[in-house]
Amino acid sequence: MRKVALVLSLAFVAAPVFAVDSPTATKFLRAYVDALCIEQAGDHQKAVDTMAQFTMLKGAMAQSAKQFTNGDLRESAISAAWAVVNGGAKMDFAVGRRDRRDMLNALRTSFGKSISDGPKKGQNELEVAAATMAYFLTQQFQGGAHPRDMWRSH
Repeated sequence: MRKVALVLSLAFVAAPVFAVDSPTATKFLRAYVDALCIEQAGDHQKAVDTMAQFTMLKGAMAQSAKQFTNGDLRESAISAAWAVVNGGAKMDFAVGRRDRRDMLNALRTSFGKSISDGPKKGQNELEVAAATMAYFLTQQFQGGAHPRDMWRSH
């Protein structure tokens, strides 16, 4: 009985970590990158509307969407990065390489090729968010890496 209770407890605790499936993560990443690009093009309301659909979810996707719609773009990029990562014994991207490449290209088209170099001093909040996501998408995933470290000094 104790073993069953322990397994159930672990399942409930671990469920949010493993809840991201590739189709949902891919849909979220596309919407997030679209919202950044739309915001860059100057249509704030459309960018917010693009992310609003994810505020009702749980976990990092909802957190990122809420941060985005509230204008906290730096934090939304960090949450978005974690939203597209699968947990488990071997942490990895929940979004396929081709989709990540497509989203990186969309960011480069809207913000310029250098956006994938990561956040830099002098960038505005939107550019920092786009640079954080773009840089994250260029990396080989390392389970110990933390996206927040990319812009902590900026």
